[in-house]
Amino acid sequence: MNHFLAVRPSVLFRAGKLSYEGWDEFKLNRVSVPVPIMYSHIFNNNSTIFAGLGPNFMYTLSGKYSYDGITEDIQFGKGEGEMKRMDIGVQIKGGYQFANGIALSTFFNFGATNLSNVDGQKLRSLDAVGFSVGWMFGSHSSE
Repeated sequence: MNHFLAVRPSVLFRAGKLSYEGWDEFKLNRVSVPVPIMYSHIFNNNSTIFAGLGPNFMYTLSGKYSYDGITEDIQFGKGEGEMKRMDIGVQIKGGYQFANGIALSTFFNFGATNLSNVDGQKLRSLDAVGFSVGWMFGSHSSE
């Protein structure tokens, strides 16, 4: 068989920034659990191309809010001055693995949940955009 589907979940800690309308800045510490379904195609030379898509579950552990030089801790909850902790989004991932096990991949994690509790305000996150270089153990492995 030269192609297969696999579920490739991971658990990641992310410390990142999020801005709103160019002047508010949110620094969030999150746990991210992407669960992509990956399609892999193995070529005759044992190299592999892979691509996947799946849900991404993000939980915010803590955060800080900056506005006009003032920084405060973010309050979480359902009230109007608070932010939602849980964010559900999508991960898109793809890459290429050489026959020797070296893999190049890129991914995008988009949040789909409006994190704001304020009516009319939309605050969504781009959890991460990344590129990685790695090495896979074993033969015919794919990321």
